[in-house]
Parts: sequence; structure tokens; C-alpha cells
Amino acid sequence: MSNGEQELITKAFSIYLSEIKDSIILIDEPESSLHPIWQSRITQLYQKIANQYNNQIILSTHSPHIVSAVYKEQIRVLIKEDNHLSVISNFNRSYGAKVDQILLEIFRTNGLRIPEIENKLIQLREWVTLNQYDTDDCKALKQELENTIGYDDMDLALIRLEIAKRKKYEKGQ
Repeated sequence: MSNGEQELITKAFSIYLSEIKDSIILIDEPESSLHPIWQSRITQLYQKIANQYNNQIILSTHSPHIVSAVYKEQIRVLIKEDNHLSVISNFNRSYGAKVDQILLEIFRTNGLRIPEIENKLIQLREWVTLNQYDTDDCKALKQELENTIGYDDMDLALIRLEIAKRKKYEKGQ
């Protein structure tokens, strides 16, 4: 049994065995040490414990896997700005959503990549949009990104497709 599985059993069963009834149970960051698959399953386990003893369980998490395992009506995002707390609860979807959707729509991340790579992709797209895809700088950046994030990266594949489309259009004129 992995450390994460042991941790899950210890956390969940300590609540179960203590037979806490008619209570609100707060659990902070239950994802620590858990594999993403177990993060997706932990909410079911806590839900069973809550139902059995008439408890409400409130999870505080930064795990998109956990958020994807609960319904949108169960989610509250707390945002603190300038000593003011806001609660956001009107989400389009959560249950079964892809991790990238959760990160962008609920966690409101600016992107799915590290900023360095995201900025380079933005620059590359800009050069392609300006029809500067044959410049040495554009070719060098495309090659650098292919070496760094892989030739088969979806964003790079779309950029190559756009370049091919633009080249075909140029030949047709």
C-alpha cells in the first residue's frame, strides 16, 4: 500500500471510527500525498461517512481532481481582496470536467503552462498571424519549443497547421 493510500485510510477512517454525528467536519487539503486517482475518489468516501452519521463535510482544496469529483452546487470559491471576502458559487460545470477546464474556469488560472512557455507560444502565434513565419527568429523559436515541449505538442501542431494553411494560401494567389 502506498503512502498516499495509507494517508487516505488514516484520515478517512479516523473520522469514521470516531463516530462524529450531526456535525460539520472541516478537512484541509485532503489531497496531500495522494495520487490524482485517489484524489478523484476521496470525495465519495467522505460523502459516505457524512451520510452515515448525518454530518456535513467541508473540504478546502487546491486539487482540480477533487473539484472535478463534486457537483457544481457543492463548490464555493473564497477570494480575499483588500480585507474583503467574496464567495463565488455560480459555475457552469465541475463534475467529471477535465482538469484543465477546472483550472481555467474554477481556479481561474491564467494558463495551463509555465509563463515562460506560454509567452513563447504567444510570440510564435503573433509572428504567424503577421505572416512572419519564415523569419529566422520565428523558425528558431518554433524549433526551440519543439525541442523543449515536444514536436507532438497540440499547440505547436496547431501553429504548424496554421503556417501550412498560410503557405498554401500564398501559393494560390
